[in-house]
Amino acid sequence: MSAPGRGTDRGHCIVSLEKRRYNILCLSGGGYRGLFSAAVLDSIQRGYRVANLAAHFDLIIGTSTGGLVGAGLAAGMPPHSIVRAFETFGHRIFPSRSDLRRAYRKLTFRSQYDPRRVRSAVVSMLGDVANAYIEDLPAPLALVAVSRMTQGHRVFCSSPYAERGITPTRLVDALLATTAAPTYFPEHRIEFDWLIDGGLAANAPSLIGISLLRRKLALPADKIHVLHIGTAAPAEPQSFDRHHLQSFGPRALWRRMLNSTRDLVLLTIEAQESLAMEIAEAWIGDRYVYVDAPDEDRQGDELTRLDNASPEATRKLRWLAEQTWLKWQDSPLLRSFFGTARPVMQHPARPGARRAPPSIAIVR
Repeated sequence: MSAPGRGTDRGHCIVSLEKRRYNILCLSGGGYRGLFSAAVLDSIQRGYRVANLAAHFDLIIGTSTGGLVGAGLAAGMPPHSIVRAFETFGHRIFPSRSDLRRAYRKLTFRSQYDPRRVRSAVVSMLGDVANAYIEDLPAPLALVAVSRMTQGHRVFCSSPYAERGITPTRLVDALLATTAAPTYFPEHRIEFDWLIDGGLAANAPSLIGISLLRRKLALPADKIHVLHIGTAAPAEPQSFDRHHLQSFGPRALWRRMLNSTRDLVLLTIEAQESLAMEIAEAWIGDRYVYVDAPDEDRQGDELTRLDNASPEATRKLRWLAEQTWLKWQDSPLLRSFFGTARPVMQHPARPGARRAPPSIAIVR
């Protein structure tokens, strides 16, 4: 790293150490609900007429499905292409299955879905970039996973945040690691380590992103701004409904057996995400901007499961993204991440209504 005030130029990523602010884009995990995150970013890009959304951030950090969205941005994909990829590959990755078949796979300790479909989707989505080493990517990307070997989180980073002297990791492998959600996909092996979905440690990886910038660039916290995009997770998860917990009979017991492991995983993810967001907000105050669907709209079976890629879920997530943009489009806090951009006004859309690689240079 060059001395303060001189700046560095690594690949296409130009980092000036004299800037007044450093922006982090934080993308949460949430399975197919990552479609919502991508659609919100698409609305932001269209609404503010941003030519290259990724160029406004000094770090893009994502966990699980947020890593997929972040990798797309880092590869130069416009958000609408990422939305299209979710809609194209979502039902292939998460094919619908009967309760009986899902229960059988759980009882035999088998993952519900095939990771080869994720690999195929990543390669189709990112092209040659999928097999590039993440450390060599020009865009500032970080992906979070959990390591069996160290029993802690592991962060795969591109320049200028990559650690020196480590064995390079292909982007597709880092993505298979960060998306290896327990009970949904098997652990992913990279060399001698087995890796699991980063959502178990940092479903909202904002704290890791802040720490990374402070450690690598020696920044004070008051220069760091975080834009955190959620995934429209249910405001009140239905899987923990008291009525179902107090129900008895064959159907209730079958449902409890089917969902118990999944529910514990989701509870762990939701609890640590809530804590991480609270700490991040206390750390940097109003420089932490969290954008998610309005609480009153985050209801329904379409949002409860991470693996619901049905047409109904797709329509609901697209509609929620529109509502979220309408709520946030005039926010000076959101606009501050994109310079002097002014929003293109949009009107509410009905649920189900359809709407019709550059170099990465971070210079402000």
